[in-house]
Amino acid sequence: MIIDAAELDATPCPVGSTGSPSVRAVGGVSAADEAMSDTAMPLFTTDDVTRRFACAVKALKAKQPRPAVDFEGR
Repeated sequence: MIIDAAELDATPCPVGSTGSPSVRAVGGVSAADEAMSDTAMPLFTTDDVTRRFACAVKALKAKQPRPAVDFEGR
């Protein structure tokens, strides 16, 4: 079960559990995996990651080390 941020304050937190301010996964590993996926997937469509993937593939095909790419926050 994924607890929405709006419900987070009204939901008691089990002893010893942790979570970000916006999501807490209750229900084991599969619930945590789903929460991680929902949180992380949008990062893979950012301009920075897309550029890095393209550079990594080009370097891999050329059998060269991956070049450093500047982070631009996009």
